[in-house]
Amino acid sequence: RLHGMVFSFITRTPCIVFSNNNHKVKGTYQWIQDISYIRYVNEVEDVEMIAKELLRSEHDAHDVLDIEDKYKVLIDVLQE
Repeated sequence: RLHGMVFSFITRTPCIVFSNNNHKVKGTYQWIQDISYIRYVNEVEDVEMIAKELLRSEHDAHDVLDIEDKYKVLIDVLQE
């Protein structure tokens, strides 16, 4: 699940992500939760609705994760 989600993120492929028992998937998803083409579900009953939403919507090809603010201190140090 985790590697499938990461692969979907890299390839910009719509993906529905299911939880697992060790919270790795949910923790990783929190980094990319603003990406419109990857959706996390807790309940199997939500899958059909979310799949329809993903199929109907157009996803920005430039929908990318901006992590610069998370690494601002490191970026500043490296630039010095």
